[in-house]
Amino acid sequence: MKSFTLLALAIAAAGLSVPAAAQPWQGNSQHGAHYGKAQAAHIWQEIAELDRKIDRADNRDTISEREANGLHRQVADLKRDFRRFSANGLDRAEARQLAQRTERIEQRLRNERRDRDGRRG
Repeated sequence: MKSFTLLALAIAAAGLSVPAAAQPWQGNSQHGAHYGKAQAAHIWQEIAELDRKIDRADNRDTISEREANGLHRQVADLKRDFRRFSANGLDRAEARQLAQRTERIEQRLRNERRDRDGRRG
């Protein structure tokens, strides 16, 4: 009877470990590797605000129409990439890339405002 109990316990333990082994490990994607919806929404708000800043600069004639169009194209590319990245949740590298690109476009906007190529400002 004792050997039967040990055999039953061994079979039960082996049976419980099979489902765990069958699942591929994907890291802690719920909490660590991917940004939540709030962080993604914050990044989207920064991109949208950048788009509004370009519109304001264009309306105030502190940048030329051509400069505004170029900046708007870059923001459109940034929005497209944001949508592509966020379809499966943003990871840290993607969020960092979007933030860096947003900052580069903002820096370009500041430079265009200050270049005084026949415009106010």
